[in-house]
Amino acid sequence: MIFIGLYPQLSLWQTRGQNYQGVYAFNDLDETAYAGYLQALIDGRPRRNNPFTGIDDKPEKPQPESLFSVQFLAPYAAAIPARFFGADASTTLIWISALAALATGLAVYKLTLTLTEDALFAAAATLVVLCCGVLMIGEGAISEILHGWAAYPYFPFLRRYIPAIPFPVFWLFCFAVWRFLTSERIRVRNIYLAFAALCFAALVYSYFYLWTTAAAWMVCLIIVWIIFRPENWRKDARSLLILGLLALIILVPYALMLANRDAAMDNVQLLTRSRAPDLLRRSEIFSLTSLLLICLSGWQKFVVVRNKLTLFTISLAAVPLVVFNQQILTGRLLQPIHYEVFIVNYVSLFAFCLAIFLLWRGTAERLPRIALIALPTIAAFACIWGVVEAVYTTAVINHANVLRDEAMPVNKRLRELAQTALFDENGNRVLVLPLDLLQGDDQPALAPQGVLWARHQHVFAGETWKENRERFYYFLYYSGVDGATLEKNLRDGNVITVISLFGWDRLTGRLSNEARLLTQGEVQAEGENFDNFRNNFDLAQASRRRLSYVIVPTENNFNLANLDRWYERDNGEKIGNYLLYRVKLKE
Repeated sequence: MIFIGLYPQLSLWQTRGQNYQGVYAFNDLDETAYAGYLQALIDGRPRRNNPFTGIDDKPEKPQPESLFSVQFLAPYAAAIPARFFGADASTTLIWISALAALATGLAVYKLTLTLTEDALFAAAATLVVLCCGVLMIGEGAISEILHGWAAYPYFPFLRRYIPAIPFPVFWLFCFAVWRFLTSERIRVRNIYLAFAALCFAALVYSYFYLWTTAAAWMVCLIIVWIIFRPENWRKDARSLLILGLLALIILVPYALMLANRDAAMDNVQLLTRSRAPDLLRRSEIFSLTSLLLICLSGWQKFVVVRNKLTLFTISLAAVPLVVFNQQILTGRLLQPIHYEVFIVNYVSLFAFCLAIFLLWRGTAERLPRIALIALPTIAAFACIWGVVEAVYTTAVINHANVLRDEAMPVNKRLRELAQTALFDENGNRVLVLPLDLLQGDDQPALAPQGVLWARHQHVFAGETWKENRERFYYFLYYSGVDGATLEKNLRDGNVITVISLFGWDRLTGRLSNEARLLTQGEVQAEGENFDNFRNNFDLAQASRRRLSYVIVPTENNFNLANLDRWYERDNGEKIGNYLLYRVKLKE
């Protein structure tokens, strides 16, 4: 698991060799936003900050809550040790890859071993769940092998810092619940009950999709316990209800923070309304298969249905059915694909493994040799597939990681410059215009200056969606783009252009049930709006977002005529593959 956690980094180290500049190899495109927020915390900035715009929470100008400030526990868990050891975000994220993979492997193994009391099965099941969790839903390497699509994402549970840091905590939560359900001593039960509550709190303040999945499982567990009534079920039900009450108390501060969330947060996160059932996802099919196996095992007397392990397995198998259909009651949907990829697929596969164990345990006396051969074979297959998954999915992002590493020197130079000139005369962080999208998205992970516009800027609080669109207009204007080029990019489905102006739900249906493609009228109107912006751009507009630095890739021929109309550039400082210009607004 450590090897898998570090494989993209190992690949980058091998590719760059002695030219390596210190960048972390990202596993997921969204990691740049998390890295920027992490570096802001390492630098001592407040919890509510925007690492792209440079805006911080201040008593005289309080900032609303963002997706990042609400889920603060995981980044602080990384930032505090990083501060102590003097590490930056890049170094910290490399360590997180190795430690999170190790911790997750140990947590899943410990849970499986405790449930089954079979070390060989626990080892095999751990490898299957973690190495094949993406395979079972048809994502990652298998999508390229079978369909020729891009092999993406890379082992989703290792996306840093979430869900990588809290992911093992989810399995420890399951372990704690099992232990207080099966322990006879009251003192031991209470210790594990408190530990379960602590794990749930860590999930709540770390990652939305993990704590809501844990909450859904608790509901399933309580219902299953009451329906089937295993031994001491009343005492167990009381403990579960106490845990539920503690969970509600834990959620009170969380609810208060959400009440103070940024007004644009719901739109950015694609919160939609629907009561339509969703029953055809692969993880649900796996869960139904697990439930069918348990029913067949019970019918053949291989398992006792009222046995606690059987009921525990049933509750886990029911989780996907609940998570993907909760909207029937709540009427709310929030990017269900994140459940499918980041947690529910692993829970479903884990439940499937337990169902196989229940069946295998009931027939082990008849087929002992086959079982002993099968488990190492399955474990070997999981290891091999894990390597295949790593190789295919790393190939998709390796070139981008090389480009990001080549941009590290200019970001380091910006950090040096920030020591003497971080704020302008108005007390705002100086603003940088990066014309390279990868470098601009990566810049906050090292340099503390503000960024005029970057791909992930809109996910932070402090500015409306309209203001973020305007920032993108500035970026296009200074890049020399015109309305006709913008329209062409929109018609061609250029990812950056579409999501920056209209959001993810206008590009793909994976994230929202209300997704719809752009119309020709919208494309034409956007081109006209931008041309109107260009034609009316004046000194007042340029002054509103005053630049201090401009970073231009040396290999790209950008038309900087619009920039030069309003700014004076110095001769530029060549740093690696980039030119860093100091610019001054013309009076």
